[in-house]
Amino acid sequence: MHNFLTILTVFSLALASCGNGGVEEWDGGNKPSGGDDNQPVVPASERWAALADSCTNVLVTNYLDVTTGTFWSSPRDVEHGSTYIYWQQAHALDVLLYSYARIKDEDSALAGKYLACFQKWYENDANNYNNSRESEGEYGGFFNDWTDDMAWICLTLLRMTEFTGVEKYASTARDIYDNYIWTRSTRCDKGVCLPWTNHEEDKTNFNACTNVPSCLVAALLYQRFNEAKYLDNAKALYDRLPKAFELITEMLYHSKFNDFKRVKEIIAELKSRM
Repeated sequence: MHNFLTILTVFSLALASCGNGGVEEWDGGNKPSGGDDNQPVVPASERWAALADSCTNVLVTNYLDVTTGTFWSSPRDVEHGSTYIYWQQAHALDVLLYSYARIKDEDSALAGKYLACFQKWYENDANNYNNSRESEGEYGGFFNDWTDDMAWICLTLLRMTEFTGVEKYASTARDIYDNYIWTRSTRCDKGVCLPWTNHEEDKTNFNACTNVPSCLVAALLYQRFNEAKYLDNAKALYDRLPKAFELITEMLYHSKFNDFKRVKEIIAELKSRM
């Protein structure tokens, strides 16, 4: 069921930002219903926006706890297994953020509901189950043993400020990064690396799912706060990631042309590097 939430979230995220394009370029698969070639093509903005609204509604109706602004792992939490759903909260809220950006000028009532949800998500520390650092400040509630979880949360907090203009979200992302993420950085044979967790057994586990989002966080912090240290951090992390980025780019290329045999080979190589 956790996998279904992740799949629905990723699919909805891809659609949520759609709806601002023009008329799609004609292709054989875009014929109007009935096969009448003389009918106008339905504008992409109408078709994709409707699909995005539908998928977002499914996510909100079935997985959003409106009292906390966070998300369950199963529809209406029927499995009662949502306690440890933390990094998933970032991706799920991203769907609502992109939907908010798309509809805010057209539907003020819905936009207001989204803003209230963002605030609740923040106040409830994105459903973080680790409260060991609550006393350290507003950012303390987001502390977690898993470095990648905090990186994904930071990326969403930065988007929250980008889309809403509320500065505290980005400031909290900076505090999380400064106090809990970058403090775990260490030298490795490929440069500067971040471990997957703060556990002793993971001290040399420098996987891509931790270092890639952390690199993005550092880059976005530099973009927002213009402090050179963040750019230095981003460059240091990026220096050990080029091959992973190259493989991901190649994977996307082959996916476009349905070369799934090569996609599977690339996925296997990426896993071996994690």
